[in-house]
Amino acid sequence: MPNDFSELNAAIADLVTEAAATEGVEDSAVVVITGFAAQVDAAVTAALTADRAANATSIAAAKQAIADTLAGFVAHRTPLADAIAAIPGQHQP
Repeated sequence: MPNDFSELNAAIADLVTEAAATEGVEDSAVVVITGFAAQVDAAVTAALTADRAANATSIAAAKQAIADTLAGFVAHRTPLADAIAAIPGQHQP
């Protein structure tokens, strides 16, 4: 009586199918990871380029923007404090 290899052949076929599917997933993962790495690299390069482009003029503009924002907060602080102080039973900070 000859040996029946049908179950073994079916198992091998299932294994081949699963291996091919796994390789497909791995290939997709490589594409995603490589694409993500390229995006991170581009973002870092852009940030470093912008940092290198900073000069006295751009630094002065940033400092002025900070000073303007601070002045706005200071200008609003007194009216707010006065309004709180005007509420009976409240203390001015």
